[in-house]
Amino acid sequence: MLIRAHGEPPETFKRAKELGIELIDATCPVVTKVQERIRKFYDNGYQVVIFGKKDHAEVIGLVGHTNGTAVVIKSIEEVSKLDLTKKTVLFSQTTMDKATFYAVRDEIKSRIKADFEVGTFEEMAVDFHAKDTICGQVSGRDKKLREFSHANDVVIFVAGRKSSNGKVLFEIAKEENPRTYFVEDEKELQSEWFHGAASVGISGATSTPQWLMERIKVAVEAMASAAVPVS
Repeated sequence: MLIRAHGEPPETFKRAKELGIELIDATCPVVTKVQERIRKFYDNGYQVVIFGKKDHAEVIGLVGHTNGTAVVIKSIEEVSKLDLTKKTVLFSQTTMDKATFYAVRDEIKSRIKADFEVGTFEEMAVDFHAKDTICGQVSGRDKKLREFSHANDVVIFVAGRKSSNGKVLFEIAKEENPRTYFVEDEKELQSEWFHGAASVGISGATSTPQWLMERIKVAVEAMASAAVPVS
């Protein structure tokens, strides 16, 4: 059985061993490192908060490293459900938005400060840590993707529709170029997308395989005018 890049909770590995199932662990090394760091804080008695989507496969795996006790939030508004009298550490799902992560961190700090000033806490330093565990492969692509989208008349973005990373990057490309279209494979391409285009750019999510984008390129070249360059 193959463990995909998002990783799994420890229980999955335990159960596979009990059943005699051989595992091929393809968990992304970045995710593995986050799991290890979360486990360390959990073992030291911290309330673990994860900025992410609770039903996302990666987050399910991360929560598993806290025996299901981690609190998952995805917005500033959800900070209100945290018990900030506890020593707390904030982590992030690796594919979330960096700006929102820091906004959540600042909101937690602000609430801690406010509670301290009104005497909710005893006169002691509140133990809070924020760990930016957003993947650099994701956050670092913003600028280049914007430049790429702006440089082409049409952009085809290739990813799985359930890909969290894909959704974020697609929206970035779409903001820069309204003629950006999301596809999972070449069957979804529509010839009218390329009318009047002088150039077509193809990009994808962090997990989109190169061979799939190459296949999309071949299909676009066959569909569009031979004079339209595809990159």
